[in-house]
Amino acid sequence: MADRRALYVMWMAELVGEVSLDIIWRSRIFAAPPRGAFEVAAVDVERLTVALATAIRENALRFEVFHDGLGEGGAVVFGFRSLEFPDVEAYSTNYQRPGYDGPVAGEAGEAGEEP
Repeated sequence: MADRRALYVMWMAELVGEVSLDIIWRSRIFAAPPRGAFEVAAVDVERLTVALATAIRENALRFEVFHDGLGEGGAVVFGFRSLEFPDVEAYSTNYQRPGYDGPVAGEAGEAGEEP
């Protein structure tokens, strides 16, 4: 059997991509208070790719996805962590509107900043 820590490292990038782009996961995390967390385990894989869902189920992998506060330009930082190996973690920066990459001309950036 492969080293368990290595399995978490191997699947973390795919988890970050899947959760960061999925409308349901995004909605849950945007609505959560800072540090509000959700577990991703065998029972939560229906919206993930078949390969990632299979890896989670077959290896009993458990991840935590959480709202890690606000980033630049009003983005929400999503945190991802292995529940078995807390040092295996990753982050993604997410805006409320899918495909939105930050403030554009005519929009306010930081709170209180004029457009």
